[in-house]
Amino acid sequence: MVDNSREPQQAFTLCRVQIKKDEVYDRRNQRGVMPAPIAEWMNRVSPRTAG
Repeated sequence: MVDNSREPQQAFTLCRVQIKKDEVYDRRNQRGVMPAPIAEWMNRVSPRTAG
């Protein structure tokens, strides 16, 4: 989860769940627009590899 400094009702957003090497959930796989601060943060802490 990330505190993305949005309004209180949106202050925390589930971004990624990983168990060992298994990706369980990644917000980038969901439909819709992801707020830029979340996308930027995710690309820093969990970058996607070309594959």
